[in-house]
Amino acid sequence: MAAGAVAAVQAATASLVVILVPVVLGWATASYSRAPWGQVLQVGVAAWLLAHHCGIVIPNGHVGLAPLGLTLIPLVSCWLAGVRLARNLDPNAEAIRSGVGRRRPSVPAPRALMALVLSYAGLVTLASALATTATIRPLVPQAFLGATVICAVGAVSGAAAWVSGGFLPGLRRAIGRLRLPMAIRRCLRAVALALAVQLGGASILLLVAFVAGWDRVLLLHHALAPGVAGGVVLTLGQLLLLPNLIIWSSAWAAGPGFSIGTGTSVLPGHTELGALPAIPMLGALPTPGTGPGWAWAVLALPLLAGGVAGRCLLRSARVGVKVPAGADVAEPDAGVGTAVWLLRQTGLTACLAGACWTLLGWLSAGPAGPGRLAQIGPSSWQLGLVSGVEVGLGALIVVSLGLAVRYLSSPPPPPDPTGQTLLGN
Repeated sequence: MAAGAVAAVQAATASLVVILVPVVLGWATASYSRAPWGQVLQVGVAAWLLAHHCGIVIPNGHVGLAPLGLTLIPLVSCWLAGVRLARNLDPNAEAIRSGVGRRRPSVPAPRALMALVLSYAGLVTLASALATTATIRPLVPQAFLGATVICAVGAVSGAAAWVSGGFLPGLRRAIGRLRLPMAIRRCLRAVALALAVQLGGASILLLVAFVAGWDRVLLLHHALAPGVAGGVVLTLGQLLLLPNLIIWSSAWAAGPGFSIGTGTSVLPGHTELGALPAIPMLGALPTPGTGPGWAWAVLALPLLAGGVAGRCLLRSARVGVKVPAGADVAEPDAGVGTAVWLLRQTGLTACLAGACWTLLGWLSAGPAGPGRLAQIGPSSWQLGLVSGVEVGLGALIVVSLGLAVRYLSSPPPPPDPTGQTLLGN
């Protein structure tokens, strides 16, 4: 228990310091800033709480848009804390590091991980309560829930990485411990591939947008006149928003698009903008008005992602699966049961992909202040629904074509000894 609490203090302190450093640096190098150092520390703590998806109430508004790059800081810190805790509690740690014998890492006690998670969540909750002032009021319940989820994911996967000998093996071990139904486990690879294709394609689209709007980005950057150190801090802050931008680009490619303020919309065929915050990266947004007709071609990206997922499902069927009747199928091409199984897995893959995009859309969006800034990012339910349908459609096309090809290329059934085929009397 004590070891978990110590690891929690170390993780919380490390993540807070990493976030405070650029905030203090920006304050110290800004010649026009006259804010006292106490207010600067308050802003740094607020950013740290925002990284845990703790909403902050400000005068006439609410800030809940968390840069996902900022969220990675406490997540990585908790992951390292989980690795360190598992190693410190492992009686075989020295033998493993020295390579003596064939000792295997031991699994840490669940109560130690529980102490780490609860202690970390308690520290974040305490910080949110102490940071409350007349002008800034962190939402304490959100601080507790966000810190609990982030620390649980990071610490458990970190401990699993120590036991399994690496990040990816540890991640597979942690997912395996969830005891998910077999049908869902067989879809995870297909869903992961679909997400990877969409996020990769969205990254390319985002890069193209920055290249096309680079002049506007530079113009906004120079207009702010941040200086050398301030420019570094400004660029770093925008890089922390890069994961959000990739998800917004995915929402644009899927069709629902996203908003940069109330009453705005950024869609493949039309862009409607109003007054925007003075953030240089927003110069990469499309020009307001009707977009070119070819812009709707980006809808092929989620269909392509679904096709990749469908191909993965077809390949998984080749190794033999359990069809609803309960029998192992060695040659699924010839079985009607396997065709039904594949179609069911396709539907389940679409549902899981839609759920993942709903979560990603929710994580990447939120209010960023009063007035028009109360709505930033994509609509999570629209993104999840449309992406699920598009991925499912792409997967269904590939699975249906694959089943048709297998059926047409399969040898004819052998003749029945009575002179009749096996297909009928």
